[in-house]
Amino acid sequence: MRWLNASTPNEQKLAEALAECERLREENRQLRDHLGIQSQTQVVQPVSTNPANDASAINSKSSPDAKVRLFRSLFRGRDDIYAVRWEGRNNGKAGYSPAHRRVWGIQHSEQPKEYFPLTDQVILDHLTGKLTAGAYPLLTDETLLVPCRRFRQNHMAGRCEGVPSHLP
Repeated sequence: MRWLNASTPNEQKLAEALAECERLREENRQLRDHLGIQSQTQVVQPVSTNPANDASAINSKSSPDAKVRLFRSLFRGRDDIYAVRWEGRNNGKAGYSPAHRRVWGIQHSEQPKEYFPLTDQVILDHLTGKLTAGAYPLLTDETLLVPCRRFRQNHMAGRCEGVPSHLP
C-alpha cells in the first residue's frame, strides 16, 4: 500500500481508513464463504465531476428524458429495485418499502417477492409527483453511492440552514 510511510496526519488517517476498509472487505469475504454466499459484483460507472457537463443546461423547458438523465446522474444506486413511500390510513404511520408485485387474496407474508426495477418511467413518475420513490444506494457489491457535501464545521455548527436542495 502506498500510504505506509504517511508523513502528515491526514495521510496517516487515510492510511488507517484504507487499511480498515481492506480488513472489512476480507471479513465480508470470509463471512460470505462461511455462509455459502457467492460474491456479486456490479460495475459502477464513475460520475462526471466536470462542472461544464450537461447538468448546467437542464431547466424547466428541458425534455423529460434530459431531466431523467440528470436525476440518474445525481442520485445513483441499484437499478434492480427501488422503494415506494406509503402512509397508513388508520395510524398515521409512513415509511418506504421495496416496490414489488402484490397478489390480492394471498397473505402479505406468504407472497413470494417479485421486486420492480428502477426504470426511467419510475423516475419520471417520481419527478412529476405520481409517486414518491426512494433509491437503494448500497449496491450488491457492498459499495455505497451517496452524494456528499463538505461543510466548514465552524460555519455550520451541526446545522443545515442554507444548504441548497441541489448539489452544484
